[in-house]
Amino acid sequence: MKKVWMRVLVILGILVCLTLGGTAADAAASVKMNPGQTKQLTVPKKYRSVKWSSSRKKVAKVNKKGKVTAVSEGTAVITAKSGNKTKKFRIIVKKKSGKTPEKNPETEAVQETGGTPETEKTPETEEVPETGKTPETEKIPETKKNTETLETEETAEMKMNVKIGSYTFTATLEENDAVRELVEMMKKSPVVISMDDYSGFEKVGSLGKRLTTSNKQTTTKAGDIVLYNGNNIVMFYGSNSWSYTRIGKIDDLTDWKKALGSGSITAEFSIA
Repeated sequence: MKKVWMRVLVILGILVCLTLGGTAADAAASVKMNPGQTKQLTVPKKYRSVKWSSSRKKVAKVNKKGKVTAVSEGTAVITAKSGNKTKKFRIIVKKKSGKTPEKNPETEAVQETGGTPETEKTPETEEVPETGKTPETEKIPETKKNTETLETEETAEMKMNVKIGSYTFTATLEENDAVRELVEMMKKSPVVISMDDYSGFEKVGSLGKRLTTSNKQTTTKAGDIVLYNGNNIVMFYGSNSWSYTRIGKIDDLTDWKKALGSGSITAEFSIA
């Protein structure tokens, strides 16, 4: 009789563990949108070089900045991936009724799990803690706006000016630690660098300070600006393959090669 009770207790314990474990994995945050509406999704600061993707682009599409555009009615899963870290957002697109559309004050991230969230409509919830308990549903206040941009560290591309003699060019900057450190330098004063020609395809000059590198094997093109060896700024008017940290790219190459010339130059970098 004692053995029978022991078996019953073991089976009950297994069932309780399975039930609690499944609750945290299945719970998923949702974002309600109307067709044509846009939202800016955010991830923690520890996420670097985030790659965004959509499971159903005909329902909701996302750009490389994490800005989602609702296309048509349905449900899609937006995934933000950084290395081995993944966050998912469930996007529910539905045509608005005669009532005032609801506004979600903050999009909570779906718990980092390997599973795919359910596609059925669920109430919006806070990020699921790793305790096996389902958090309480948060009430969503009403708003008259149809389009909302959620808070994000960088909602627009950063630009800088590159002045060479009488020529001034605008460059679109990358998103990495080296660029953020360079921007801080330019906020204090323009960064002026003496640059020399090298190998007939680039101008290179010392920054006078080391920046944080995130080197990758890169094949450059005319207009590319990179960091080499942590403390040298390189501007290309030709092409080369090497391990660099990307800084930015000139937007309009008109007169670019002419401005760089064939000898030494002085380049001034400032925030656009």
